[in-house]
Amino acid sequence: MVAMTRNEKIYKIFRPLGYDYFFYNVIIFLFYTVTKELSVSEVLYINSFYAACIFLLEIPLGYVVEKIGIRKSIILGGFCWILHCVIVIFSQNYLTIFLAQIPCAFGTGIKGLSETQMLYASLKASNRTREFSRVEGASVAKYYYLEAFFTIIVGYLFTVDEYLPIVLTLILLVIAFLVSLNFEEVENKNKVTKLKDYVQDSKIVLSSKRMRAIFFFCFVMSGVIGCMTTLQESLIVDLGVNPMVYSIIFAILTFCVGIGSKVQHLIEKHTKRKNLSVIGIAYAMTIILAGTFNYFNIIDKNVLLVITVVFLFFQNTLQGTYRISAKKYLNHFTTSKVRGKILAFFYIFENVGKTVFLFVAGYVMDFNKTSTATIIMGMITLTLVIFSILFMKGRLGLDPEEYEPKDILYKDLSS
Repeated sequence: MVAMTRNEKIYKIFRPLGYDYFFYNVIIFLFYTVTKELSVSEVLYINSFYAACIFLLEIPLGYVVEKIGIRKSIILGGFCWILHCVIVIFSQNYLTIFLAQIPCAFGTGIKGLSETQMLYASLKASNRTREFSRVEGASVAKYYYLEAFFTIIVGYLFTVDEYLPIVLTLILLVIAFLVSLNFEEVENKNKVTKLKDYVQDSKIVLSSKRMRAIFFFCFVMSGVIGCMTTLQESLIVDLGVNPMVYSIIFAILTFCVGIGSKVQHLIEKHTKRKNLSVIGIAYAMTIILAGTFNYFNIIDKNVLLVITVVFLFFQNTLQGTYRISAKKYLNHFTTSKVRGKILAFFYIFENVGKTVFLFVAGYVMDFNKTSTATIIMGMITLTLVIFSILFMKGRLGLDPEEYEPKDILYKDLSS
């Protein structure tokens, strides 16, 4: 058995700590709206700006990683996350939190480009690249196990002191940063895609009607999922639940995403080639129904809470199913030589969708209560999903051998 490299040992400690913000994601809505006294629309605008930064920084950050190396990129990304967290804690107004999304997006982007490269290159040094999935999977799983536990207790911590969960987030980010200082540099052989190459590749990719169909659907679904994350939180808060119940509800809803991913193949057995269409319409309808029940508010509040959570349960389950299904369709009509570039455009469309939907949702919230905004976003989603279904008709849902060669080769992308 080949001994683990120094980097691999460090990675197994670093990855669970530095994969994402502990405590933060579930409680940040309450922290923004209760502690920092921001409106729901301001939270949506903040999230929209963050998604836009992720999209806009993608190309520049590739050059940063190439210039300073993988080790320094990981360290820089960790520092940016710490900076973001410190700014959020000490911020006194909306603009400061809004601008704090720049270092957050910078950190997220550069960490995404460098962390898995560190593991792969380290395993390659000992001829163990086949173990990449096992090591990465085990490391990320540890993060989710810890996050599941923290999600349950974060509501209680918030009731003790509203700053406590975010301060604990900061402490864990600092620990992850200190661990990352122990990495040894590895060789980065990845070629950075230049802007002109992105433009040329985008023309090739979008020349396929099948690609335009799947990308537009992903634009809509990723966008509405992005804004519903905040609207779900606002709906639950509007029902008057305490922070402890709030955190338990969203711990369950997070678990539902995993359930959706797990049962995707079972759902597809029944929906067959109309899988994405069913997911899109069902997701839009659960949004409209959740908003409608909360808008009229004519039943007992506890019953309304249960009904709302049930709708959100289906939403999050469908969210997990959507992600797996979309990736499957993309893999069906791409080859291994170009799959990486196709997925890169998939992520671009996702972030553009989030930027647009979050901004629109924020604008709608400026003039309406949460339930009304939820209904409006549901109606917009349903309309766009129906349009995308009509556009996808005959273009998606085929078996791999049924696609025309011109739709799956993309020879010009393989160079």
